This record gives sequence, C-alpha cells and structure tokens, in this order.
Amino acid sequence: MSVKEDPFSDRNAFYYARELYFYNQYPQAKSEFQRHLALPTATWAPERAASMRYLAKIDQDNAAQWLLMAIKQAPGRREALVELAQHHYDKQSWEGCYEHSKAALGIVEKPLDYLCEEFAWGELPWDLAALAAYNLGKYEEALELGKQALERNPSSERLLSNLAYYLSAAAAS
Repeated sequence: MSVKEDPFSDRNAFYYARELYFYNQYPQAKSEFQRHLALPTATWAPERAASMRYLAKIDQDNAAQWLLMAIKQAPGRREALVELAQHHYDKQSWEGCYEHSKAALGIVEKPLDYLCEEFAWGELPWDLAALAAYNLGKYEEALELGKQALERNPSSERLLSNLAYYLSAAAAS
C-alpha cells in the first residue's frame, strides 16, 4: 500500500521487493528490485548492493554479474563477496572461491546497520577459503583457515572432519 501511495520512495520499494522475494513471488520481486535500483533517490550503497544480491538469487544465470555489481556498489561489505565465493564453490571454481573469500576476510570492520548479515561474519568465509585453498594445493593455508572456521563454530563435525584432511595433506606435502 505504501508503494502505491508513494511510488518514488526508494526505501519502500526495497522493502516491498524483499517481501515479494520472501513470499516466493520472484518475477514480481525481480521487477521491484530493478525498479528500486532505477529510482533516483536510491543512493544508499548497502541497500543498492542488497537489491543486487537478491537479484543474483532470483536471476541465477546472471548471478556472478549481479554479485560483482554489488561488490562494486558497496566495496567495504562482506556479504556479496561471500555470496560470490559460495557461487564459485558451487561451480568448483577454486580460484574464484579463494579470491573472493579471502577478499571478504580482508574486511574487518563489521557494519552496524540492518543489512549486515551474520553469515558473512561467522565461519562461512573462513570455511570457503579453506576449501578453496585445499583444492588449490595450499594445504598449510587450508589448515590455518580451517582452524579459524572451526574456532567460529566448534560444534561443527564437518569443519572438524575437514580439518583432519587439511592436516593430513599439509603433513604429506
């Protein structure tokens, strides 16, 4: 209703697009996220980047492009970098996974706004970097990154199991 009352409110456009996404109305959400990005008042970089990240989830064929745009839009944020690292992991593109997870880890200042998402600050970027390093033959680095991931989620059996692989590979190299 608020979007109908004020179609030029960028904040309401973003919220509405997000609601459409949460209700699995992806074609409408895609249109509304794109409309949000086109509004002249939509200038807050983290929110614009968030729209691009949602578009990457909706438009899988162009996910990497949307995520790269999100990274350029808000370069001091981890979320799009971690999502792009995950995208590369899913495609077993280890160089891309390594590059983007390490870039995410290079961002140490955690934003305090509502668009800062916990997945980017937990074990995931460490885990992705460790997996990529292992697959690139960087076993010592995989071991160190794996330890950092496990430190952030010590109850994860998978992370503990991966650490054993990294340790074995590092010892053999």
